[in-house]
Amino acid sequence: MRELFKSKKRKFSVIFCVLAFLICLARGSSGYRMTAHAADQTARITKQVNTYMTAIKKYDIKKIKKMLIDKECLHVTDKKMQKHIRKINRECLNYEISSVKVRGKSATVRLHITQYNIQTDFECALREILLEYSKSWSEDKVIKKLNKYLRENYHPEEASEYFEYNAKIRLTKKGNRWMINKMDKNTVLFKDASLAYFLEDYGKHPNKYLYVIN
Repeated sequence: MRELFKSKKRKFSVIFCVLAFLICLARGSSGYRMTAHAADQTARITKQVNTYMTAIKKYDIKKIKKMLIDKECLHVTDKKMQKHIRKINRECLNYEISSVKVRGKSATVRLHITQYNIQTDFECALREILLEYSKSWSEDKVIKKLNKYLRENYHPEEASEYFEYNAKIRLTKKGNRWMINKMDKNTVLFKDASLAYFLEDYGKHPNKYLYVIN
């Protein structure tokens, strides 16, 4: 009887060990699946952000809008200015993805940006225009002059004309696709080398730029 009890006890121990092993294996497999899923989502998000940044460097507004949930996108419409922005972004806009954080269907991507500072160019161009300006000028002539002076004041070889900062892009998963939901102010600025921002700001607050005449 004692031998029979020992035998059953040994069988129970073996069965228990096998079950414990299978449970651990199942847990490990589940953890692997979760890790693989997270890695896959991170890769998809990273790819989307890289595609977005490529569209920005090309200043491809149609492609940029396709990746945005909110299709309203402040941008420069003048073709010659767009060409100049493409040149600046292609030559002087650099970025590095610092981190990707995913929470369910939301994600935040942090970027480190190095960008050409177009503010100096804009203010120099504005100074030239204001010194020459005549009330007889049409809007087209003002834009033509602005294009001319922006190109003349573009000096990408000067290190002092660059600045660095951090920016965030927030994404939301729509179906199987990650869409760009919201960008912080810094991210909006590098989209068009800050030119759209300065043009809009000057239109709203021209008095802020009066000092450029002096």
